[in-house]
Amino acid sequence: MGNWTFEGREYASRSEMCRARRERYAEHVRAGMNYTQAARAVGVSKRAGKIWRNGTTQRGRRVEPVLSCYGRDMDATTITGLSQEVCN
Repeated sequence: MGNWTFEGREYASRSEMCRARRERYAEHVRAGMNYTQAARAVGVSKRAGKIWRNGTTQRGRRVEPVLSCYGRDMDATTITGLSQEVCN
């Protein structure tokens, strides 16, 4: 295996480890942890958490968002009256 380790597990590549971190971040947020706590729990900055959540960087580079565009467990219809397909 590689030398990339997260939560006691080794990963063959950095990208695999980062994917695991993003997924764990999303799990923490869905479980009710606030964004700052979730970011700190996986060892990244609040800014990295925001990028993972929203899917864009300051310079416009796109990354795949880990959460739906409506955040935690919110339903699109309760916010705007629109269906969830609008996000995608």
